[in-house]
Amino acid sequence: MNDAASRHAEQMLHALAAANGRLIELAGELRRRSDVAEVSRRIDCRRYEQRTVVEGYVDAELVSGHAVSWWLEAGRRDDGWMIETAVLRTTAEGQETLIEFPVRSCETFAEFLDQLDTATLELTGSLSAIDLPEAVAVGRA
Repeated sequence: MNDAASRHAEQMLHALAAANGRLIELAGELRRRSDVAEVSRRIDCRRYEQRTVVEGYVDAELVSGHAVSWWLEAGRRDDGWMIETAVLRTTAEGQETLIEFPVRSCETFAEFLDQLDTATLELTGSLSAIDLPEAVAVGRA
C-alpha cells in the first residue's frame, strides 16, 4: 500500500472508525442513565443527488417519551469538505436544535480528518453540558 490513494483511503477508514468509536462510547454512557429508556446508534454512508456523505447519530429515547439526538454529517462539497454536528430535541411535532455547533469547512483532506476528530469529540462531549430532563421539558440545553 504505497500509493497515495490507498494511504488516503486507510486514513479515511481510520477517521470514521474513531468517530464511530466515540458514538459507541456516547451510546454506552446514555444506556447507563436512569432517565434514558432506549438508545440507538448508527453510521451510514449515503448518496444524495450530487454528493456522498457519512451520517452518524446517537438517539436517546427518554423515559419521559421525548428524544434527544446527537447528529454528525460529513462529506465532500464542491469547494472542499464539510462537517456538521448538532444535538437535537425530537418530539411528536418535529425536531429543534438544542446545541448547534459551527459548520466546519475544510479545504484539504488533512484538515478534514483533523476537524472530523475535533467535531466528533466536541459532539460526544456535549452530553455533560445537557440536563436531559430539563432540555426536553423546555426545549433548551
